[in-house]
Amino acid sequence: MLPHRARVAGTCRPSGRHDPAVASIPRGLFGGTPSAVRRVRFLLLAPLFIALGCQGLRPTIPGLPQDGREVNALRLNRLDMAARRVGATGIEVALTSRREAGAWAWPGGPVRVSDALVDLVDDDELAAAIAHELGHLQDDGTWSGPRAVLGADGEARADELGCRLLAARGISAAATVSLLEKLGPTVRGGLSARIARARAACLPLSAAGPAPR
Repeated sequence: MLPHRARVAGTCRPSGRHDPAVASIPRGLFGGTPSAVRRVRFLLLAPLFIALGCQGLRPTIPGLPQDGREVNALRLNRLDMAARRVGATGIEVALTSRREAGAWAWPGGPVRVSDALVDLVDDDELAAAIAHELGHLQDDGTWSGPRAVLGADGEARADELGCRLLAARGISAAATVSLLEKLGPTVRGGLSARIARARAACLPLSAAGPAPR
């Protein structure tokens, strides 16, 4: 997203340099001197300059969203599709405006995914993020899915459960690894150890293809 250009009052004022076009305007057109004509022209054009930010019309690109509502609708559509792909039936999955890229689950089922994460990842990785949160919900008994290795820490168990769910639903389990690789730079201390465990647990599942259903 491009940063908004700061608009400072007065930056759109004419420079005051001689404008030959002004002298060519008949004095009787606005009933005044050329300086009066300039003032009238400025008063008439100032609202237009302010509206356009002194930069002219912003180009529109066909097929791309042009405002925040369209962008948010696309995010919601992608999130809904990802939840359907992993079979998150009976679980509320929705967007959150938290600034950091991530997803969170609470006991009882709500899953929240940040706008930043939706914008960061592809469709398979978004499905992997939801599958990971479903892994947490399986641990607390909210949701039922594939089994994971006992004894692993909570995040590693959720990663493996997510990978097994992806494989069962015909989605590449390697998406969990690429998801973690994208999130690693945003996490203090990185995720190198967790990524290594996810590779060991998920890549064999991805190579084996989807499990029979």
